[in-house]
Amino acid sequence: MLFKDFSLITKGLWSVPLYLPGTAFYRAMRARARIVGCFSKLIGERKREMEDGKIIGSQHNMISSLLSLRDEDGRRLTEDEIIDNLVGLTIASHDTTTSLLTSFIRILARDAFIYEQVYKEHAKVVSEKEEKYLTWKDIQKMKYTWRVAKELLRMYSPVFGNFRKVVKDTSFNGFDIPKGWQVEWTTTSHMDGRIFKDPKKFDPSRFEASRTYPPYTYVPFGAGQRMCPGSEFSKVEVLLIVHHFVLNYRFSEMIPDEPLTRIPVTSPALGLPIKLEKIE
Repeated sequence: MLFKDFSLITKGLWSVPLYLPGTAFYRAMRARARIVGCFSKLIGERKREMEDGKIIGSQHNMISSLLSLRDEDGRRLTEDEIIDNLVGLTIASHDTTTSLLTSFIRILARDAFIYEQVYKEHAKVVSEKEEKYLTWKDIQKMKYTWRVAKELLRMYSPVFGNFRKVVKDTSFNGFDIPKGWQVEWTTTSHMDGRIFKDPKKFDPSRFEASRTYPPYTYVPFGAGQRMCPGSEFSKVEVLLIVHHFVLNYRFSEMIPDEPLTRIPVTSPALGLPIKLEKIE
């Protein structure tokens, strides 16, 4: 049920804000209300566990961490503030990593060379493993795989930008932007030929360790103090899932040249149906 509600919210992010039955905005707000009810119940449970000593401080989960927070005056977060943080975190991560993984499966199905390079890297990781399960040391060896992911994020960034509030009166390219205004930054710099040579070419070697780019030009996770806090977690998720997929399956597209849609997140317009062939 929550998966469906998060999907409804995502679809309503860029909708016309009309709270009328039948509109995307109405469905999104109703879905949010159900999610808030679920989070409110969980917060109550965590409070009782902390009071009973079953959870100490910020151990075990995000909710207990937020319940343990204090500002410089010792003030706790209100329940509404905790819920807003939880909703923001979960919605922000709901479709973004999925979008990147979908793009990854798509490139593996389309490009035999990239598939073989990724496969060889992960087969080597397995052959050199010292433990039964993947470790952080193993994940750090998946360098080519992450370069492919970074190039996918450059060309097919899950989101096309975000918003920031201007903290002081600013002039930019001849425009005066007053303090307090909302501005949008976008990922269009990813396709700027002055920064990324031949930007329409898919080239994971752009992100080899020896190459660098100007600050704030590669921003799939944002940048600065408000950079996405889940960027490293997303990296681990993607590498783990690709590891198990590429070692167990080959992929082929059912709809060649399937178009992409960019709203609400980058994704194949028809859902990317693929044929899986089990590797014996």
